[in-house]
Amino acid sequence: MPEAQIDKVWAVTNGIRRDVGEIKICMARLDERSAAREAQTDLQSSRLDKLETRLQRLDLKVAAAMGGVALISYMLQLLAP
Repeated sequence: MPEAQIDKVWAVTNGIRRDVGEIKICMARLDERSAAREAQTDLQSSRLDKLETRLQRLDLKVAAAMGGVALISYMLQLLAP
């Protein structure tokens, strides 16, 4: 095999190695981004769960207050002549 062909083969091989190295770096970055998004999604999910719990408590308090108002209204009707 002539020396020029060997040099071309080495140049192509080195180019392929460089490309593979760049691909590995890109894949690592994508993995990091994916992990960051997953962590952010978990955090948002946790926050939504907390907000849902607070909303349920508030709903119960509103229902209790409405019941109290209805009771007071009924009592006032009984007192009226």
